Amino acid sequence: MEIEEINTRPCLPVQKISFGLGHIFNDLCAAMWFSYTLFYLQVVLTIESTTAGTLLMVGQVVDSLATPLAGWAIDYTGHRRLWHLAGWFTRV
Repeated sequence: MEIEEINTRPCLPVQKISFGLGHIFNDLCAAMWFSYTLFYLQVVLTIESTTAGTLLMVGQVVDSLATPLAGWAIDYTGHRRLWHLAGWFTRV
């Protein structure tokens, strides 16, 4: 397995601003999605608020455990493109 060389060039200021804005917009989108999901679970599916909140929390916990594991698996196998394709095909 080959190890890729790490790019050690510093980021340009415009890149830092772009990364920061992307992170902010990602968090705003997630916050809106969670708000909508709570509304949907409570009003449309008539699930109790404690159950709906627990479902969202369990999803976040599973995501927090799966993300580092997926990162490790991608680094271990060294086939990033295959992992991206697998993720794309599971959403279709």
